[in-house]
Amino acid sequence: MEELRLLIFKIGDARFAADMEQIDEMVDEGVPRSKGWNVVKFHDCVPLRGPEPNYVHPHVALIRDESARHALLIDQPQNIFHVAVSRVRPFPALLEAKKKNAAVWGVVFIEEEIVLLVDLYKLTFAPSDEGDLESAEEINIEG
Repeated sequence: MEELRLLIFKIGDARFAADMEQIDEMVDEGVPRSKGWNVVKFHDCVPLRGPEPNYVHPHVALIRDESARHALLIDQPQNIFHVAVSRVRPFPALLEAKKKNAAVWGVVFIEEEIVLLVDLYKLTFAPSDEGDLESAEEINIEG
């Protein structure tokens, strides 16, 4: 059975997951900047409408990429879940029209909650004003 190893993290009330194959390591917030890495907040890559999220327990995911030194600031990293590929669902068609960033590509239910799947290699590591989703509340992913 083919499966993904997903790191679950939160931004505001929304839960996201990234494939551990795309993450080199997790470090404390100050480490990458001191070594010259380009650190970008997750909500700058995948902006959601509403107030800027408050990062409660920030950590930095160093992206596994030979050609660049990108690091992503995420919040509240949780356990790594092994999820069968067959449990992954495409991004809902109803919401596809609101999605402007191909980085958010699917959903999976983990512990009876919707988790949005993010392809870290498709993120643009520069702040953007073009949101990815018009509103996280429309997805009904309240914590």
